[in-house]
Amino acid sequence: MPRVVITAAERQRAVASFFEKLEWRIKQKGPRSFASSHEVLGIITEEYGELIEAVKANDPEAVVRELHDIGVAAIFAVASAEAGGFDW
Repeated sequence: MPRVVITAAERQRAVASFFEKLEWRIKQKGPRSFASSHEVLGIITEEYGELIEAVKANDPEAVVRELHDIGVAAIFAVASAEAGGFDW
């Protein structure tokens, strides 16, 4: 399959979708930071494993869902670190 051009509008929708998922995560689990970089590694490792399974299953919706989970974990981890919430 040839690579396609991703428009600015498509990029903006993608970024907005991560923000929506981040807000959903905060409503679900609360706004408290991750406790450590080890916690982040565990979460992202688990989500990465789920991404591998989604790719192997050729399930595009599951792939996108797992990419969102990884991205949200990374975004929240950066916010946690910048807020001083990590016990490194």
